[in-house]
Amino acid sequence: MAVESLPNFTRPARQRWESIPADIRQRLLANVWCGQCRHEVTITNFTGTIKGGDLLLVGEFPLPDIGVQEQLVESVASAQATAVAKRTEAAPLRQSAWAAFESTLFTSAESSTA
Repeated sequence: MAVESLPNFTRPARQRWESIPADIRQRLLANVWCGQCRHEVTITNFTGTIKGGDLLLVGEFPLPDIGVQEQLVESVASAQATAVAKRTEAAPLRQSAWAAFESTLFTSAESSTA
């Protein structure tokens, strides 16, 4: 993608971007890590600024293909099921701990008044 079609670059960012060879720029755009889907994506409609001395590109990317989307849905469903199981497992432990706490609290209070 030509820099000329990217009007939202700051001047220093545009200069830095233009200093990178065109083939490397294309590889950079096609190799962006998405923290949400945890896959490599290609960004489009991006802007460029310098932040902390680094060139920062912020853009959009299309939805991952259906296979990746299905993996994400399965991963979320599995995590939810694990969370439900852990909450279920923890419920009697909480009740037991609370009963032990109350027992200790009230037994100590009763012992000191006797």
